[in-house]
Amino acid sequence: MENNNNNKIALIVSGGLGDNLTYAARLQSLLNKENANKADIYLINTYIGVTYMIIEFLERSPIIDKVYLNRLPAHNDGYKKLVDWREDDSPLPYPIQKDYKFSYNNKDIEWSLNILNGVHNPIIMYPYTLGGSSWSKSEKYVRSPKEDWWKQLFRDIKKLGGSPIVIGGEEEYIDWDTDDVISAYTDKDTFFHCIPLLLNSKGYIGIASWPFMVAHYAGNIDTCVIWLYNFMWQHRHLTENRDKLNLFFEVPSNEEIINTIKVLSKK
Repeated sequence: MENNNNNKIALIVSGGLGDNLTYAARLQSLLNKENANKADIYLINTYIGVTYMIIEFLERSPIIDKVYLNRLPAHNDGYKKLVDWREDDSPLPYPIQKDYKFSYNNKDIEWSLNILNGVHNPIIMYPYTLGGSSWSKSEKYVRSPKEDWWKQLFRDIKKLGGSPIVIGGEEEYIDWDTDDVISAYTDKDTFFHCIPLLLNSKGYIGIASWPFMVAHYAGNIDTCVIWLYNFMWQHRHLTENRDKLNLFFEVPSNEEIINTIKVLSKK
């Protein structure tokens, strides 16, 4: 049988959903450098809670041919090159594609338009990540302030003419018990819905997890990231253009956050 891998890269990756968003955004740079057309992805040792989401995300990419789970490529598979991007290789020497476009479909658009209908100055907020790893729940308040802090921020944003929209997965759902925020939670089958929602927002405020990358990589969205933990990974996930990006390595005041979002800080 003829081998069709001679113009493809075999790329080995691991990590969580956010890591793989970064890898996908850097993949075109790798293909350009190696003069290859596409890549097959070999996904190794991911956390079972997000493996399905990672595979679905990678399979949507037009420059990824196949995704293999928990197996390594053989040296006789005929690839143009075998590259290993598992997490110890950081920062990666392949820049994130400028204005990288995340994939989404008509159902994702319909859902996001329904959320945004009649909403003025939508600000997407992602307070907690609880399903991404086996230790996520124990790190909840290590990586983010407590709920009362977020509720005060919702109030302050609404007073300034913004509309806070909180996102998260099934395990991150909170009944905030306030009219100051719109809930837009998804599950593992519908997490792509958040992508057009983020891309049509006026700003992102949240922790250092995958939604901030959607806003940051777009290049035109005010992005505020509260990065209280695992600072050493920041350079892996950031683009060269950081004009719209604001990082906080300690819990900021509400005023400091609001000043990062143009539609809120206008006098």
